Amino acid sequence: MAAFWIVDRIENNIVVLEAMDKSHSDVSLSLFPDTVKEGDVVILREDGMYKTDKEKTKARKAKLFEMQKKIFGDS
Repeated sequence: MAAFWIVDRIENNIVVLEAMDKSHSDVSLSLFPDTVKEGDVVILREDGMYKTDKEKTKARKAKLFEMQKKIFGDS
C-alpha cells in the first residue's frame, strides 16, 4: 500500500503535509499539481512529484461530513 499524506495547509509556496502518525512535513509547492488544495489526500510518485488521490480525498471528505452531521445534527 502506498504511503499518503493530507495537505494540512499551503503557505508561502510550502505545502504542510500531515502523515497518518500526525507528524508534519514541509514540502515545496513546486512538487504538487497546480490544483492541490488544503484537505487533499496526496501520494508521492516515483519521480518525486506528488499526486492528488481523488478517490481517497472524496472518501475522506465524506467521512468528515458524516462526523459533522453526528456532532451538529442534520440541519
